[in-house]
Amino acid sequence: MTKTKQQLLYLEELINFSKKFKKYKPVIFYGTLLGIERDNSIIKNDDDLDFLVDYNYKKQIEKDIKKSKKYKINKKISHKYFTQFFFKIDDIMIFIDLYFFTNLKKNKFIIDRHNFFGNFRDNNSFLHIPKKYFYPIRKSNLQQNIFLPNKAKLLCKFLYGYQWKIPLKKYSNYKMRLLNNKPVLVKKNFFSSLVKNLKLFFSLSSNK
Repeated sequence: MTKTKQQLLYLEELINFSKKFKKYKPVIFYGTLLGIERDNSIIKNDDDLDFLVDYNYKKQIEKDIKKSKKYKINKKISHKYFTQFFFKIDDIMIFIDLYFFTNLKKNKFIIDRHNFFGNFRDNNSFLHIPKKYFYPIRKSNLQQNIFLPNKAKLLCKFLYGYQWKIPLKKYSNYKMRLLNNKPVLVKKNFFSSLVKNLKLFFSLSSNK
Protein backbone atom coordinates (compact mmCIF):
# COMPACT_ATOMS: atom_id res chain seq x y z
CA MET A 1 0.00 0.00 0.00
CA THR A 2 1.32 3.43 -0.96
CA LYS A 3 2.27 5.58 2.02
CA THR A 4 1.00 9.13 2.32
CA LYS A 5 3.35 12.08 2.49
CA GLN A 6 2.51 12.47 6.19
CA GLN A 7 3.39 8.83 6.89
CA LEU A 8 6.72 9.16 5.09
CA LEU A 9 7.65 12.35 6.94
CA TYR A 10 6.71 10.86 10.31
CA LEU A 11 8.63 7.68 9.56
CA GLU A 12 11.68 9.74 8.61
CA GLU A 13 11.42 11.75 11.83
CA LEU A 14 10.97 8.57 13.88
CA ILE A 15 14.33 7.33 12.59
CA ASN A 16 16.04 10.72 12.93
CA PHE A 17 14.79 11.41 16.46
CA SER A 18 15.62 7.89 17.66
CA LYS A 19 19.14 8.15 16.27
CA LYS A 20 19.85 11.67 17.53
CA PHE A 21 18.74 10.95 21.10
CA LYS A 22 19.65 7.27 21.25
CA LYS A 23 21.64 7.62 24.48
CA TYR A 24 18.31 8.09 26.28
CA LYS A 25 16.77 4.97 24.69
CA PRO A 26 13.42 6.51 23.69
CA VAL A 27 11.15 3.48 23.32
CA ILE A 28 8.36 3.71 20.77
CA PHE A 29 4.97 3.10 22.34
CA TYR A 30 1.20 3.50 21.96
CA GLY A 31 0.13 4.27 18.38
CA THR A 32 3.68 4.41 17.07
CA LEU A 33 4.47 0.95 18.40
CA LEU A 34 1.17 -0.38 17.08
CA GLY A 35 1.91 0.95 13.60
CA ILE A 36 5.45 -0.42 13.45
CA GLU A 37 4.44 -3.87 14.75
CA ARG A 38 1.21 -4.21 12.77
CA ASP A 39 1.93 -2.30 9.56
CA ASN A 40 5.73 -1.85 9.56
CA SER A 41 4.97 1.84 9.22
CA ILE A 42 3.28 4.84 10.81
CA ILE A 43 -0.50 4.42 11.03
CA LYS A 44 -2.25 6.41 8.32
CA ASN A 45 -3.44 9.80 9.65
CA ASP A 46 -1.60 9.32 12.95
CA ASP A 47 -0.53 12.82 13.99
CA ASP A 48 2.21 12.19 16.55
CA LEU A 49 5.16 10.01 17.50
CA ASP A 50 4.92 8.34 20.90
CA PHE A 51 7.98 7.53 23.02
CA LEU A 52 8.41 6.23 26.55
CA VAL A 53 11.47 7.70 28.25
CA ASP A 54 12.83 7.02 31.72
CA TYR A 55 11.92 9.91 34.01
CA ASN A 56 15.52 10.06 35.21
CA TYR A 57 16.48 11.37 31.75
CA LYS A 58 13.77 14.04 31.59
CA LYS A 59 15.81 17.17 32.28
CA GLN A 60 18.72 16.15 30.11
CA ILE A 61 16.79 14.99 27.05
CA GLU A 62 14.62 18.12 27.13
CA LYS A 63 17.76 20.23 27.35
CA ASP A 64 19.32 18.45 24.37
CA ILE A 65 16.15 18.68 22.29
CA LYS A 66 15.90 22.41 22.92
CA LYS A 67 19.55 22.84 21.94
CA SER A 68 18.82 21.54 18.47
CA LYS A 69 16.57 24.57 17.83
CA LYS A 70 14.53 22.39 15.48
CA TYR A 71 11.78 21.66 17.96
CA LYS A 72 9.41 23.84 19.94
CA ILE A 73 7.75 22.77 23.16
CA ASN A 74 3.98 22.76 23.50
CA LYS A 75 3.71 24.34 26.94
CA LYS A 76 -0.09 24.15 26.94
CA ILE A 77 -0.21 20.40 27.43
CA SER A 78 3.25 19.55 28.78
CA HIS A 79 3.76 18.79 32.47
CA LYS A 80 6.02 16.92 34.88
CA TYR A 81 5.50 13.51 33.26
CA PHE A 82 4.77 14.44 29.66
CA THR A 83 6.31 16.78 27.09
CA GLN A 84 5.24 17.47 23.54
CA PHE A 85 7.60 18.94 20.96
CA PHE A 86 6.69 19.94 17.43
CA PHE A 87 8.04 21.40 14.22
CA LYS A 88 6.77 22.02 10.71
CA ILE A 89 8.02 20.55 7.46
CA ASP A 90 6.44 20.97 4.02
CA ASP A 91 3.31 22.44 5.65
CA ILE A 92 2.86 19.32 7.80
CA MET A 93 3.07 19.58 11.58
CA ILE A 94 5.15 16.89 13.25
CA PHE A 95 4.36 16.23 16.92
CA ILE A 96 6.61 14.21 19.24
CA ASP A 97 5.15 13.03 22.54
CA LEU A 98 7.48 12.00 25.34
CA TYR A 99 5.86 9.99 28.14
CA PHE A 100 8.18 9.88 31.15
CA PHE A 101 7.81 6.66 33.10
CA THR A 102 8.97 5.84 36.61
CA ASN A 103 10.51 2.54 37.59
CA LEU A 104 10.43 1.40 41.21
CA LYS A 105 12.43 -1.77 41.91
CA LYS A 106 9.76 -3.17 44.23
CA ASN A 107 7.15 -3.14 41.46
CA LYS A 108 6.65 -5.61 38.62
CA PHE A 109 5.59 -2.75 36.40
CA ILE A 110 6.70 0.68 35.28
CA ILE A 111 4.29 3.60 35.63
CA ASP A 112 3.14 6.00 32.94
CA ARG A 113 1.16 8.75 34.64
CA HIS A 114 0.10 10.51 31.44
CA ASN A 115 -0.86 7.60 29.15
CA PHE A 116 -4.22 7.86 27.30
CA PHE A 117 -5.85 10.35 29.64
CA GLY A 118 -3.27 12.82 30.93
CA ASN A 119 -4.64 12.73 34.48
CA PHE A 120 -1.23 12.50 36.13
CA ARG A 121 -2.42 13.43 39.63
CA ASP A 122 -4.86 10.55 40.04
CA ASN A 123 -3.38 7.19 41.06
CA ASN A 124 -6.32 5.38 39.49
CA SER A 125 -5.44 6.94 36.12
CA PHE A 126 -1.86 5.65 36.08
CA LEU A 127 -0.99 2.95 33.55
CA HIS A 128 0.99 0.01 34.96
CA ILE A 129 3.12 -1.51 32.19
CA PRO A 130 4.46 -5.02 32.95
CA LYS A 131 8.25 -5.05 33.17
CA LYS A 132 8.33 -8.59 31.78
CA TYR A 133 7.09 -7.19 28.46
CA PHE A 134 9.11 -3.98 28.51
CA TYR A 135 12.61 -5.06 29.55
CA PRO A 136 15.23 -5.52 28.31
CA ILE A 137 14.82 -2.73 25.78
CA ARG A 138 15.98 -3.85 22.34
CA LYS A 139 16.69 -2.37 18.93
CA SER A 140 14.46 -2.93 15.93
CA ASN A 141 15.55 -5.60 13.46
CA LEU A 142 14.43 -3.37 10.60
CA GLN A 143 16.00 -0.14 11.84
CA GLN A 144 18.79 -0.35 14.43
CA ASN A 145 18.26 3.20 15.68
CA ILE A 146 14.67 2.53 16.80
CA PHE A 147 14.19 1.20 20.33
CA LEU A 148 11.42 -1.29 21.07
CA PRO A 149 10.08 -2.90 24.23
CA ASN A 150 11.42 -6.45 24.54
CA LYS A 151 8.07 -8.15 23.80
CA ALA A 152 6.48 -5.59 21.52
CA LYS A 153 3.66 -7.78 20.21
CA LEU A 154 2.56 -8.78 23.72
CA LEU A 155 2.55 -5.11 24.70
CA CYS A 156 0.37 -4.27 21.70
CA LYS A 157 -2.03 -6.96 22.90
CA PHE A 158 -1.81 -5.57 26.45
CA LEU A 159 -2.60 -2.05 25.25
CA TYR A 160 -5.18 -2.71 22.52
CA GLY A 161 -6.60 -6.16 23.23
CA TYR A 162 -6.28 -9.54 21.54
CA GLN A 163 -7.60 -8.11 18.24
CA TRP A 164 -4.87 -5.47 18.09
CA LYS A 165 -3.98 -6.45 14.52
CA ILE A 166 -7.39 -5.29 13.26
CA PRO A 167 -7.26 -1.54 12.41
CA LEU A 168 -9.80 0.62 14.25
CA LYS A 169 -10.44 4.32 13.97
CA LYS A 170 -9.78 6.09 17.25
CA TYR A 171 -12.79 7.85 18.82
CA SER A 172 -15.12 6.58 16.08
CA ASN A 173 -14.65 2.82 16.54
CA TYR A 174 -13.33 2.57 20.08
CA LYS A 175 -12.52 4.34 23.30
CA MET A 176 -10.02 3.53 26.02
CA ARG A 177 -10.66 2.84 29.68
CA LEU A 178 -8.42 1.96 32.61
CA LEU A 179 -9.44 -0.81 35.00
CA ASN A 180 -7.13 -1.49 37.95
CA ASN A 181 -4.44 0.50 36.10
CA LYS A 182 -4.71 -1.75 33.05
CA PRO A 183 -5.97 -0.60 29.63
CA VAL A 184 -9.31 -1.78 28.31
CA LEU A 185 -10.34 -1.07 24.72
CA VAL A 186 -14.08 -0.65 24.40
CA LYS A 187 -15.45 -1.01 20.90
CA LYS A 188 -18.30 1.20 19.80
CA ASN A 189 -21.02 -0.63 17.95
CA PHE A 190 -23.12 0.77 15.14
CA PHE A 191 -26.23 1.17 17.27
CA SER A 192 -24.53 3.24 19.98
CA SER A 193 -22.93 5.48 17.34
CA LEU A 194 -26.32 5.94 15.65
CA VAL A 195 -28.00 6.90 18.93
CA LYS A 196 -25.22 9.37 19.72
CA ASN A 197 -25.51 11.01 16.28
CA LEU A 198 -29.31 11.21 16.57
CA LYS A 199 -29.04 12.89 19.96
CA LEU A 200 -26.57 15.38 18.52
CA PHE A 201 -28.87 16.04 15.52
CA PHE A 202 -31.95 16.71 17.64
CA SER A 203 -29.93 18.83 20.05
CA LEU A 204 -28.70 21.03 17.22
CA SER A 205 -32.18 21.19 15.71
CA SER A 206 -33.76 22.35 18.95
CA ASN A 207 -31.22 25.19 19.20
CA LYS A 208 -32.12 26.65 15.83
